[in-house]
Amino acid sequence: MLNILGVSLAIQLFVILSSAFEQGKFPGKTAFQRHPRPFPTKNLAVSIDTSNNSMSSSTQNTDSVVPPRQLLIHWRGEKDSGYSKQFRQLEFTSALEAVLGLSYENPLTLSFHDALKYTGQAAMTDVNIEHFNEAMQYVEFPAETLPVPISTNNVIQAAQRCSLVHALYEVMPSADDINDLAPLAIQDGGFADLYRDGENGKMTWCFRARNYRDPSMSDSGREKRYGSRARSMALEKTGLAALKELLLLFGGKVDLLNPDCKIYIFDGLVDKSMTLTRRIASGPKVNKFLFQRVCESIANCFV
Repeated sequence: MLNILGVSLAIQLFVILSSAFEQGKFPGKTAFQRHPRPFPTKNLAVSIDTSNNSMSSSTQNTDSVVPPRQLLIHWRGEKDSGYSKQFRQLEFTSALEAVLGLSYENPLTLSFHDALKYTGQAAMTDVNIEHFNEAMQYVEFPAETLPVPISTNNVIQAAQRCSLVHALYEVMPSADDINDLAPLAIQDGGFADLYRDGENGKMTWCFRARNYRDPSMSDSGREKRYGSRARSMALEKTGLAALKELLLLFGGKVDLLNPDCKIYIFDGLVDKSMTLTRRIASGPKVNKFLFQRVCESIANCFV
């Protein structure tokens, strides 16, 4: 019990320190240099039609206690296998508790589920397959166990404070055929704020695609080195053509280097085919030496 309490306190201390660094409360060079742009959220509730994987939006019920859309966490990679994986969910949960002002006496109970399942051609060890499958996870908020309501903005603030979070995505429509994504997205309304007459019509944006169906193989059929990124240029080319109807509605300019909004197609998520997502938060840029010392201090709590 003391070990668990020690880990929780260490995680919350790290969250407080990282927040202080972000806000410039310490002199000298800060450990966290990133100043994330605020993400404009929309009051949308999502209903899913399981017959064709389509989604439709409506005005969010003000009594809702959980984020209206499914959220997907991409965890930060590890240099040494298993070095920080055991702390991912604990850090995120503790950060969210801090954002909500909860104490350890009234903890959150969140649910995490793997979003990937390796089915590639390249031979991989069981450990590497496990790490691949757990690299992206859906986070769920069981309404019946939540002590307080949780909004999408709360989750965004928590993710921006987590050194083990690479990115947080809001899941939009899914479809077996990539050409169905644009009509479903327009019907869903999840990108309406980026339209020319929308509240964020001036925001810059870019589009990317990731192939998780078989990331071990390149578009030309050659085997990739394990750990290389799953970006697929062929899927991006196909996706741009398929999303043309949607993208032409956007009012902002394309910015490939530092866009305000990144839109992704993920191919190969568990129980889904082509999935359209929107990145709504990124974890902070961390000083590697400080990060290593904090991880070692947390690990000592288990000794």
